[in-house]
Amino acid sequence: MTDTTYDHDEDVELTEYTSESEGPVSDEPARKPTASAPGAGTGRRKQAIARVRIVPGTGEWTINGRTLENYFPNKVHQQIV
Repeated sequence: MTDTTYDHDEDVELTEYTSESEGPVSDEPARKPTASAPGAGTGRRKQAIARVRIVPGTGEWTINGRTLENYFPNKVHQQIV
């Protein structure tokens, strides 16, 4: 084993902090996903499969051809969705 000793000045006050790595240097702002392109997703659990397609439109929800209020009559379930 080696014994290492360090001399610390306890009277020194730290006035600034810098991290070892710098953030992104790019001048371009971060890209946001566009809402104009259609999107799709698939969820699976056990033997059930749920497919979702999102397309630009009027903002109305339809689930299996029915409105959100008709498919989920319980308000709590509508809020979860």
